[in-house]
Amino acid sequence: MSSEHYLVVAVTIMLTVLFSLLILIMWKFHNQRNRSAQGAGRKGFELLASPGRKSRLQEEASHTKISVGELIRQRIGSTPEESDLAVYTAQLRKATAEAHTELALAVTMVETVVDALQKRRKEVELYFQD
Repeated sequence: MSSEHYLVVAVTIMLTVLFSLLILIMWKFHNQRNRSAQGAGRKGFELLASPGRKSRLQEEASHTKISVGELIRQRIGSTPEESDLAVYTAQLRKATAEAHTELALAVTMVETVVDALQKRRKEVELYFQD
């Protein structure tokens, strides 16, 4: 394969990664805008529980090194949007890792081809100088 082919592959991979990142950013913006429009933009919530229950939750949360709110969210479960976002994030991470691997391989191949071409050019120049 020619070096131009590898360059096209590398650019295609980079564009795929950038497009995936753009989709993720748009998804986050869309969800944030919808939540704020629905009045759910508030990050915290008030826990209505007895002081003993609150202290047990606080102890459990500090033991697991997360906030009480996150502990409660884990127990309640995630929303469909959060689940979808988690799936998309995992797919994006996998695609990004694959793109980095493929890009590194393409760069190595292009460097090898360029080195060979430079060597061949020097040989040709030396041949014609004599």
